[in-house]
Amino acid sequence: MKYEIKNRYTGVVQVTAEIDRDENSPTAKKIGLAVKWGIKNGADLSGADLRGADLRGADLFGAYLFDADLSDADLSDADLSDANLSGADLFGADLRDADLRDADLFGADLSGADLSGADLRDADLFGANLRDANLRGADLSGADLSYAYLFGADLRDANLSGANLRMAVKGDALVDALKVAEGALQSMYENGQKQGWNDKYLFSMDRANQALEQIRKVVK
Repeated sequence: MKYEIKNRYTGVVQVTAEIDRDENSPTAKKIGLAVKWGIKNGADLSGADLRGADLRGADLFGAYLFDADLSDADLSDADLSDANLSGADLFGADLRDADLRDADLFGADLSGADLSGADLRDADLFGANLRDANLRGADLSGADLSYAYLFGADLRDANLSGANLRMAVKGDALVDALKVAEGALQSMYENGQKQGWNDKYLFSMDRANQALEQIRKVVK
């Protein structure tokens, strides 16, 4: 049967795959087979809507899935080594024991994803969103996690040897920063009461309060 893969943004048909399934097969299976067909035939899957795809154990070595929507997809045990998943939406995806060595996950959304036991050696996770992700027992040695968002991520038993964590935001660090900022704002308020308020001081207080409110939303 023919199965159409559409663009996640425009809804325009991007790929028409030939798969060996009938109309009554689960959608997840059909999407998974269409992805495999597309990769095998060199189709452009960047920005494709692949939500919920069943790609368990799939060979996706070197696949170009830039900016694709793979939220809630099952990629457990899949080979995604050297794959380009830059900017991809992997929210809630199952990536247990997946091979992501040298994968490009620059700016990818992996919030709530299960990456337990995954092999992420030398992966590029620069600026990736890993909020509430399960990375328990994952191998992140040599990975670039600079500027990654790790609030709520489970990193127990993870291998982080040689990983770049420069400017990575962890939950405890963000909470501590919030406390320090709130303390500084309180001092500003007290100084204002002692020395008298002026328009410049009030403007600074208002801007500081707005910034803190944004941080509080993230921490919650």
